Amino acid sequence: MPARIAFALLAALAAAGCSRTEAPQPAPAPADPPAPAAPVALATDALASQVWRVTASGSVAAGSLYVFLPGGTLLVATPGSQVAQGRWREEGGRLAMVEDSQTHPVDVLEQQPARLRLRSHPGTPVEMTLEAVEAAAPPVPPAFHGTWAADRRACAQPGAESRLALAGDSVRFHESSGTVLAAVADPRDARQLDVVARLRGEGSTRLAWRRYRLAQDGATLADVTEGAGAGLVRVRCS
Repeated sequence: MPARIAFALLAALAAAGCSRTEAPQPAPAPADPPAPAAPVALATDALASQVWRVTASGSVAAGSLYVFLPGGTLLVATPGSQVAQGRWREEGGRLAMVEDSQTHPVDVLEQQPARLRLRSHPGTPVEMTLEAVEAAAPPVPPAFHGTWAADRRACAQPGAESRLALAGDSVRFHESSGTVLAAVADPRDARQLDVVARLRGEGSTRLAWRRYRLAQDGATLADVTEGAGAGLVRVRCS
């Protein structure tokens, strides 16, 4: 074979080798999804000593408040809505919540003094991160500020059991006083207000909740909370 032809064949083979494409590699197998976070044991006393505000959730509005009152009452306040009532309880180290007559289990994923992560199971799991509230935002509206008592005689008695003093961020009931952690006005009627406070006195520190209704003229304040103490109408002392 002439040298010129042999050289041309070698060049053609070399070019073919350079242009050859490698066979496509199979796509890597998808990584396994991360395992769901394991729940931790519920500390009920710590849960019921705070008002909790939602900071992150794919389903629950940020700013929603959850209050797990001692005794099992659950309060839920979503922005722009009236405070809803439910129940909560501990079952075998886990949390159970009753909302709209439906009971669903709740995994406690993290519980710190000022941070809480929950995964509820109303159907599709719902996760939310909450933080402890240190002060009410917004505070108690000015229309509710003042000292209140059962009647004029009680207004003149500083130690009267019916006396109630409300300010923007504080409350005093008879021998107990404390910080207002939530003050939620009914969006349908601003004269109705739910107040949650951390009270100290009479040998304990505890969360307390009351629902008040202010008269049209602002002269009386009715306690319309369900249960003990409901129905008391106080007059404005100052």
